[in-house]
Amino acid sequence: MLVMSAAVALIGSFIASSVTPRAEATTVSPPTGLTAYGRVVWNLDALLHDTFGAQQVWENYTRNSQIANFSTKFLDLAQSVPWTYTFATARHSEFRAVRPKHPPTVGVYATGSNVPFK
Repeated sequence: MLVMSAAVALIGSFIASSVTPRAEATTVSPPTGLTAYGRVVWNLDALLHDTFGAQQVWENYTRNSQIANFSTKFLDLAQSVPWTYTFATARHSEFRAVRPKHPPTVGVYATGSNVPFK
């Protein structure tokens, strides 16, 4: 009986340590060695973390737009895609969220994809 109690205690402490939330260290600058694209992805992830915190972030596509709006609001399965972070602890982005005076104009090119004009 003593052996079983010790085994149960050992398993219980293992389960408790594995489900106890741990504070994640935040990363305040991009990791060294990233490409220019990697720094863009890191800064976007950091901006989303800075803006929305730990909430689920969705890319919402509305009104036949190919340009996503980031939000914590789920619209429906046809319009919302969950954002998956590449850098889970990125914070303090060099990017800033801004609202344009008018939405960007979208053009269809020979590739068939929609690309925003500046």
